[in-house]
Amino acid sequence: SSDLLKSGPAVGSLLPGSFQPYNLNGKFGKDRFHCLVCEFKLNPTVMVFARERRESKDPALADLLQKLDTAVEQHQNASLGAFVVFLSPDAPAAIFEPKAEEPGKLVDQAAAWEALLLRLRPRAEKLKHVILAAYPAEGPPGYNISKDADVTVILYRRHQVVGNYAFAESKLNEPGV
Repeated sequence: SSDLLKSGPAVGSLLPGSFQPYNLNGKFGKDRFHCLVCEFKLNPTVMVFARERRESKDPALADLLQKLDTAVEQHQNASLGAFVVFLSPDAPAAIFEPKAEEPGKLVDQAAAWEALLLRLRPRAEKLKHVILAAYPAEGPPGYNISKDADVTVILYRRHQVVGNYAFAESKLNEPGV
């Protein structure tokens, strides 16, 4: 992007590996932890990491997801795949690395997680082909998702990154989409 925000694996590099976000839709992983890098195999794929914000309605992001949904539909013969991973402090790291926490904290985490799923479900229901998932705020290990990046778009094929676009908060706009 123009302001040279770097986020995610660089163009030319291979994906750092698989990870299992919580999927809210999709044929194979709906309502469970499921690896989308594995699901899309070597096919051309658009992977989007987006910061989930409790309050914000992000029309540009919604527009991007809708356009991706259409693109996947139009390019089914090319086996194009697409998924968006919402990064949120409300996605429990506890599920990924169980620790004995105080019960009160676990209850709060569970409530925050439920609320996150409630916020994301309507977005997932609008998408026919793009899979929507949730993951803790720091993003998957090795992916180096920048804290300053609101939206990171990675295009890859055969697990090699062919495009990387990062947008700071409110920088994703119509031309960006």
